[in-house]
Amino acid sequence: MPYIIRLKGGLGNQLFQYAYGIKMEQKFGLTVLFDARGLRNANSPREFELSDFKFLSEHKRKFIFEGNSNFIGKLLSSIYSKLGRSYKESDEMSRPGIYSGFWQSTKYLEFLDLGGVKDIEFNESFVNDFKISRKSNDVALHIRGTDFLVDKNYKNLGWDYYEKALSFFDCGLNNLSITIFTDDPVYVKNLVPKEIRYYLTDSKSAGQDLLRLSQFPNFILANSTFSLWAAYLSQSSGGKVIVPGLDYFYLKGEIFKSNWLVVD
Repeated sequence: MPYIIRLKGGLGNQLFQYAYGIKMEQKFGLTVLFDARGLRNANSPREFELSDFKFLSEHKRKFIFEGNSNFIGKLLSSIYSKLGRSYKESDEMSRPGIYSGFWQSTKYLEFLDLGGVKDIEFNESFVNDFKISRKSNDVALHIRGTDFLVDKNYKNLGWDYYEKALSFFDCGLNNLSITIFTDDPVYVKNLVPKEIRYYLTDSKSAGQDLLRLSQFPNFILANSTFSLWAAYLSQSSGGKVIVPGLDYFYLKGEIFKSNWLVVD
C-alpha cells in the first residue's frame, strides 16, 4: 500500500519533504505519494513550488492535486483519514498512512550523490532560460525579511552577520561582486550600508530565484530552508558557503555540510 506525505511550507520545506519520501522509497522499497492539496488551506497559505523540477513531469502520478488527478491517491488519503492513520514526523515510515512533517536534515539527501537517481534537478528548458556564467569573486547574499521580521519563531539576522561573513573573503570587499536575493527589497535597502556596492535581483518566482541563486560559486546564506537548498544544489566547487549558527535556525536537524563556514 502507498504511503502519503502531506506537503507544507514553502519551496525549501517542500524539497525536504520530497527528499525524505524518495529516501524512504530507496531504503525500504516503499511507494510514496505527495499530497499538495492542503498548501493553500494552511494557516500560512502556500503555493505548490515544485513545478520547475524534472521529477514533476517524470513522476507526476506521485502527486495528489485538486481536480481529477490521481484518483487512487485521493481515495487512499480518504481511507487513511477515516482509519485514523495520520502520523507525525519520524525517521522511518512504520505503516501505510498519512505523514506530516518537515524532515529538515541532510541525512535524507544521500541520493543526491548517487549516479542512478537524479531526482532533484531543474527542468532543462528552465535551466537554459536562466543559465549564467559566474566568476570566482561572485558572491550571493540571501536576506530574508517579511515574515522573518515579525514571526517569533524566526531570529532576524542583522547586518553584523553579513559583515562578518564578507570578511571571510581574502580578496577584500571592493573586489567582490555582490548580488542580493531577498523577499523584501525595502528591508534590504534599509539594512545594507550605503557604501556597500551590490546588485539587487528582481524576484520572479521561487523556482527561478533558487536556480539563479544556486549558480553562484560563493554563498552567504540566511537562516532559511530556501538558502540551504541553493547551496545543496550548487554545482560549484572551491567556493565558500557561509551560514549563520544553528541557534539562528528554527530547525534543529543535521542541516550543514562539513565544509561550510559557520558564523556564530
